[in-house]
Amino acid sequence: MFGAPDPKRMSTSGVERYHLTARHMNGRKRRLALSFSKTQRSHRAAVALSVCAYNLTRTHASLRVSPAMAAGIVAELWSVEDLIRAALAEPAGAPPVPQALTLPAQTGPVRQFPGGKGWRRLVSGGSSSPTMPATPQPPTTPAASKL
Repeated sequence: MFGAPDPKRMSTSGVERYHLTARHMNGRKRRLALSFSKTQRSHRAAVALSVCAYNLTRTHASLRVSPAMAAGIVAELWSVEDLIRAALAEPAGAPPVPQALTLPAQTGPVRQFPGGKGWRRLVSGGSSSPTMPATPQPPTTPAASKL
C-alpha cells in the first residue's frame, strides 16, 4: 500500500509480525544464512516472489482464504505453478516513480521536527518534573513502659 498511512491503525506489533513472517518465508532476509542475493536485482525478484506467494498461494488461518481472495483480487487459491506462469507472462514494466508522502492534517498538540521530517505528538497528562516518593522511615514503636 502506498500513500499516507492512517495513524490510528498503525502499530509496531503489526510491522514486527510482518518482518518475522518475511524472514521465515525468504531465507535471503535472514542473518548469517547461506541463501543470499549477490545483486540487488536478484534480491528484489526473490522478495517480490515471496510476497506474491504469501498473498496468492497460502491460505491464512485467521482469514480462511488467501489475502488476495479476501481483498477480491482473485477468485480462487493459486498454485505455485500458476504464480510462476503469471510472473513469466507479465511484460517488464516501468520502475515505480517515487512520490512524496503527504501526511494528513495534524490536530491537537503537535510539534514539527526540524526540516519538515515529520511530526511529534505531545501527550498531555504528565508533569515535566516527576515528584519523588518520600523517603521510607522506620516504623515507630511505642516506648517501652518502665517497670
